[in-house]
Amino acid sequence: MKSKNVVLVGLAVAVLFAGVGTLPLAAQGDRHQLKGTYFSVGEQACLVSPLGFTNQAPNNAALAFVQSSSVQGTLRFHADGTGTAQFRELLITHTPAANAGATSTEQSFSFTHVIANDGTLTLVTGAVSGTILTGSLTGLTFTLTGFPPLSGRISRNGNAIALSTTDPTVETLTLGPPASISLPRICHRERVLIPIHVEDDLGRLP
Repeated sequence: MKSKNVVLVGLAVAVLFAGVGTLPLAAQGDRHQLKGTYFSVGEQACLVSPLGFTNQAPNNAALAFVQSSSVQGTLRFHADGTGTAQFRELLITHTPAANAGATSTEQSFSFTHVIANDGTLTLVTGAVSGTILTGSLTGLTFTLTGFPPLSGRISRNGNAIALSTTDPTVETLTLGPPASISLPRICHRERVLIPIHVEDDLGRLP
């Protein structure tokens, strides 16, 4: 009976360590590294001011309008502090804007990330590239620059990350040719991330 218990304990330990090997590095005890693919969902709202902002207030309030959206997608974190992301967004432009309505987009970007000694994760996004998928502007491309950093915490077991914006930052959404229209805006965002298993281009799991 004793030898049988030893075998069972050995199998349990082997399964435990096999499972740990599939978790993101942050869940394996290294609080300064993050590696793996995460599924992300979140919401955001943006105050858009075509004539720009002064001290975070629209330069012409009569022309300003609000957009809100929900997003979902994946972020792939690399241990060297870089990463890539792909997202789908459902966006609503609210009245009284002349272009009120709904649309959807797909977008991608690269980012860098760092984990501070206190466990705070900061994600800095590069320029976002996207395409409008539905509505009267279907097929139009756009870029988003000045995307503010997202910061937050990783759960104790590494199975969840919560991020949000903390400071109002003016970013610029530029509709591509033939439109070439730039729209300054200030957005607040929140994201929740959970680790998933996604094969890379060579068919390997991260």
